[in-house]
Amino acid sequence: MFKQAFKIIALFIGVAILTYGLHTNFFLENGPFRAFLTNTYLFHFTFSLVLVLSIQFLSKQDSLKNSLGIVYLAMLFVKMGLFVLLFKEPLFAEEETPKSELLSLLIPFFLSLLLEVYFIAKILTKIDTSNNIR
Repeated sequence: MFKQAFKIIALFIGVAILTYGLHTNFFLENGPFRAFLTNTYLFHFTFSLVLVLSIQFLSKQDSLKNSLGIVYLAMLFVKMGLFVLLFKEPLFAEEETPKSELLSLLIPFFLSLLLEVYFIAKILTKIDTSNNIR
């Protein structure tokens, strides 16, 4: 279990650093939006990592195996709600935000979501195949 958790952590950190570096160094100018984007990357990848590790831990509990999909969806809604609450100032500012900056916010969201779905699917498939073997 710890070996798998370490792989997940390493992959999340690696993808976050790589994509953040590419995104900020090649596609973004220095400015106040860069700090906001950094916080966005941090939030999405950290929350996604915690979410995947939580689902992995909960998958070991026999009583929760059938509810993991619902738990995942609930945690995903909590993630989106927290993001809006924590970042409402820059997101809903009175001044017009350029569309390129708004689209830039979707990159960390979708990258972390992609990693989430990949690992959650692996966990759920592993549970499903182990249930079929019995």
